Amino acid sequence: MPGKREMFTVGQQVTIKPEWQDPGDESILWVVLEDNGPRLIIEAQLGLTINPQQIVTREMVESVADGSSGPSSEQPENEEKRGVASVDAPKEAAKDKII
Repeated sequence: MPGKREMFTVGQQVTIKPEWQDPGDESILWVVLEDNGPRLIIEAQLGLTINPQQIVTREMVESVADGSSGPSSEQPENEEKRGVASVDAPKEAAKDKII
């Protein structure tokens, strides 16, 4: 049986281990989106409208050292940074244009 398998949860912050990184990956924070047994789907937290996602094996990533796991309280702030508008935004914009 292989060594102890690290447990990951959806929303947990991870980094790609140095031996699996591409140039520039060392500064990217990733979040687990899905746990599919031996594979994880992770998303880079770059603040883009659509952030890149990767499918990786568990052995390719490690937990962030600060111990944060699970969804953070900053999630709404991240959505705002990504340009996600509220449902009422079109109505509010239309009010400004009424003459």
